[in-house]
Amino acid sequence: RRQRQMCIRDRSIPEENKFVFRVFAYYGAPAERPQIITSMQPETTYFISARPLNDSDEPANKDGNIVEITTASAPTISPAGTHPRAWATPEQLQAMRDRHTGGDAAWARWSAIVGDEALDSINASADYEFHACIGGALMFHATGEDRYRETALSMINTMLAYWQDNELRANVLRWANSNLAICTDLMWSELSGSERNEIIAAYLEDDEAADNSRIVDTDEYASIARTWVIDGLVACDAPGIDSDLSNRACALLEKGLRSFYGVQLVKARRDNGYFAQSGGCLPDGTGYATGSSTYWMQTLHALSNVGGQVDAYAPWVWNNFRSIHLYPLTPQQQGFATFGDLDAYDNFGTEPNSLPIQYGGGSGLAMQMGFLARAGLSEQAGHAKWHIENIFPADDYGSTWSMLMHDHDGLVSRTNDEGLRTNFFDSGLGHFYDRTGWDQDASFFVFHAGWTGVD
Repeated sequence: RRQRQMCIRDRSIPEENKFVFRVFAYYGAPAERPQIITSMQPETTYFISARPLNDSDEPANKDGNIVEITTASAPTISPAGTHPRAWATPEQLQAMRDRHTGGDAAWARWSAIVGDEALDSINASADYEFHACIGGALMFHATGEDRYRETALSMINTMLAYWQDNELRANVLRWANSNLAICTDLMWSELSGSERNEIIAAYLEDDEAADNSRIVDTDEYASIARTWVIDGLVACDAPGIDSDLSNRACALLEKGLRSFYGVQLVKARRDNGYFAQSGGCLPDGTGYATGSSTYWMQTLHALSNVGGQVDAYAPWVWNNFRSIHLYPLTPQQQGFATFGDLDAYDNFGTEPNSLPIQYGGGSGLAMQMGFLARAGLSEQAGHAKWHIENIFPADDYGSTWSMLMHDHDGLVSRTNDEGLRTNFFDSGLGHFYDRTGWDQDASFFVFHAGWTGVD
């Protein structure tokens, strides 16, 4: 090994093949912090060495050892030539039609809720209500009823005006949840070419102004990567739109893929330490983690529909479900254990020292259920289904379209005491959970031994 390093050091590298990037080491916890470089190319060999500098930017020591790395191949995706291409496949739409006509009990339950929600939200003016357009569009594809078609198209017009009249930045862009692009994808064939161009131009303007340089902000970074991937997929190389818009969408998609495959899924492979996310919970609080996880699931959902290589991350989805929804759940199932940060201990009326259940998290949980089932993990998907049916009230989910799309009678609900241990270690943040059983009178123990540099 020493000889190989000496050989590399002596190798002459042309100046045009050299580039320098600067990183800053901060004092305090955590003592070791990984550095993320986003400018490398796929299938390329790099030789990397650290050069410490002093306060005057002069070399303070000899260069460190040279490390040779070869980056992975770029992800292969194949969007369909027709729409919907990102949010639903023809097979998924046919499955919903079959459940609609075949007496599927899960379909009957969720379609009643989603249908009414869509019809009631036709005059929505706030971004947090725009998700109902997705439900209306899916109901139109499943039932063929004109009332859902008109509802979805009306809400697209409302969203278009909202995007055109406002600058969607930071949290506003995040909470818009790509709903305009998603609903346009689902209703593509019902829109004219000029309408599609106007819609795409409206959301590209906001997307291109977004900045994801704050990699340490897991919530912000995950949402921007989600928006770039989904919005880019809908319009990149899409037939019948202006070539300039298509090219801009493809550039946006490239940024999104770099952010997701090059940063997000690398975090998902780390099981301990700073940025570790395969261990379980995302490092931004019990409450915020639910939202961050939903952004991840939206991206995985869209990429899985265009051939993205994401099934390998089903174990991460399972760990994420266990660390956010399952093991932090208090014995009486009225709250979640929390570890501070942006969380509030305001659940004393039901279970002290816990965070109230956030019912909006049910949508992300349903996406996890669908993803696990799609990856062949039917037992794990069954546990997710039990939590959907028993922890969240049916009329207070928010974004119930995901239950409509992913839940069906072929998924068998599994209780927590069916094959699950009573203890769990979330290695990402060093959280250990244990309980004497899954009954509501159980004793519940939570121990935090991880790093403290949350957000």
